[in-house]
Amino acid sequence: DAEEARRTAHSVAGAARTAGALELARLASAIEVAAATGDPGKAAAIGPSLRDAFARVRDRIANGL
Repeated sequence: DAEEARRTAHSVAGAARTAGALELARLASAIEVAAATGDPGKAAAIGPSLRDAFARVRDRIANGL
């Protein structure tokens, strides 16, 4: 549901900011706002970019930053 999506995106954004993954944080925050304002289409549209940003962070971590 939208509230669960908002909470999850909020958690991801906070963790990403803490880790310095600012692009990931920005995208998660955008999903959080979309979920909070009842725009699931916008949240879904951001999803692929969020997955790509996460993959880049994961790769950087795997390669020792």
